[in-house]
Amino acid sequence: MKIDRIEKSLNNCESLPSEVGLEIQNLLIKAILIYISVQFSQKVKLLIKNKLLTIRNQPIRNFTSSCVDSQFSKLNPKYKDIKSLINRFRDPYKRKFDEEIDIINQNDCATNAYDSLINNRNNAAHSQDINLTLREVRQFYEQAHLILDCLQKALEIRE
Repeated sequence: MKIDRIEKSLNNCESLPSEVGLEIQNLLIKAILIYISVQFSQKVKLLIKNKLLTIRNQPIRNFTSSCVDSQFSKLNPKYKDIKSLINRFRDPYKRKFDEEIDIINQNDCATNAYDSLINNRNNAAHSQDINLTLREVRQFYEQAHLILDCLQKALEIRE
């Protein structure tokens, strides 16, 4: 699930002249890591909330929706957090998610890329050094966004 805003941001950064200083490049990389993390978190939250719309009981739907809001107010979900979330749904959702992950995750590339983006985002947000190039961020993103596709497919199960 590619996200247009991230694509545009990456393209804009990649189109900068090579004369842009290393310090500026590092700042852009930190900013884009934070931006990707926010977009991923919002997308996970949206996918789950869309699934909650299928709950017929309005008070229960409101309650579970507020729980999702609360959980995602400060969370930049790593892969294990997404896996934990999907495990809270019934077994068919968990199985579908695992099946989809198995399809895309040769040699753990997608899950590792997803977690690398989030871990590096956390380092960037806490003023720690980031040892990534823009090309590496792009490569991680190209793998990591597939995790969102798996979540979406799993949540599309009809009961």
